[in-house]
Amino acid sequence: MKCAAFRSLESKVKSRIVGWKENLFSTGGREVLLKAVATTIPIYQMGCLKFPKTTYDRFNAMLARYWWRGQHGKGIHWCEWDQLAEYKEKGGLEFKDIKCLNIAFLAKLSWKLSNSSNALRAQNIAEL
Repeated sequence: MKCAAFRSLESKVKSRIVGWKENLFSTGGREVLLKAVATTIPIYQMGCLKFPKTTYDRFNAMLARYWWRGQHGKGIHWCEWDQLAEYKEKGGLEFKDIKCLNIAFLAKLSWKLSNSSNALRAQNIAEL
């Protein structure tokens, strides 16, 4: 049931990716599009909600399919997505890992709530 709540977000990312003609872009162009557009669409939701594992997998699968797809719509995945998400010094391309990004945003939110005296949570605790 949780996964169904994120279907619209997945379809938004997918519709954005489908509109790009991969044969018109170089490898560097596809890399920039994936880093700058596709991984930034779900950022607002990641700051508020923890995504289920299947949502992470679907996002990563969509991005990997676009990355490896050739001019004819087919492509061989020469390495795993986790390897592409590694730092460039370690041989990766530094694609954002959606799961790590989601956890980082939630940690930032919890830190802000716990350290802010003006936060609604802090005000409710003070009243008790």
